[in-house]
Amino acid sequence: NKAGMITSESLKASAGALTRLYVCREKNTINTIQVLQEYGIKVIGTSVARAASLSDLEMTVPLCLCLGSEGEGLHKSVLEACDSIGHIPQIGETESLNISVATGILLYEVRRQIK
Repeated sequence: NKAGMITSESLKASAGALTRLYVCREKNTINTIQVLQEYGIKVIGTSVARAASLSDLEMTVPLCLCLGSEGEGLHKSVLEACDSIGHIPQIGETESLNISVATGILLYEVRRQIK
């Protein structure tokens, strides 16, 4: 599992939000996605490849957002397990965004759709 650990630095960077969120770490992403789907949670993966625009995806249902590393993105098997794949439209030659920026954009779109 390549996910970052919760440290004093990550707690500080989250402005304390990590103290108010449930966080779990799983060893097998595919199994986790399958369990979430069994419970009716829609899983949306992200990709720099042309996929649905975020605004075209239904984000008002119980939802799990999967983001990959800045360099490699999500593994192909994870993308295949997701219900939908979305991308953040960008202008220019930039191929990926910082993970915190991408997460902020995704969460903004979820909030925009929920109103």
